[in-house]
Amino acid sequence: MKVNEKKQWLKLYEIAGKIEEVKPWKYFSDVELFVYVSPKLNDIFYCCIMGNAGIIYICFGGAQ
Repeated sequence: MKVNEKKQWLKLYEIAGKIEEVKPWKYFSDVELFVYVSPKLNDIFYCCIMGNAGIIYICFGGAQ
């Protein structure tokens, strides 16, 4: 694994840990979507927080 790839994975896990601390599945149901617009990536991400049944997933999909 290249150093840059490892840094990206570590950053992803850091962000995932922060999201887990917020516990968004307490506030969103499985059928609700929200949008994140990334000016840095010039892309739109549609997000669905799933986990009302005790299983935690966060789904992202770029629009482009």
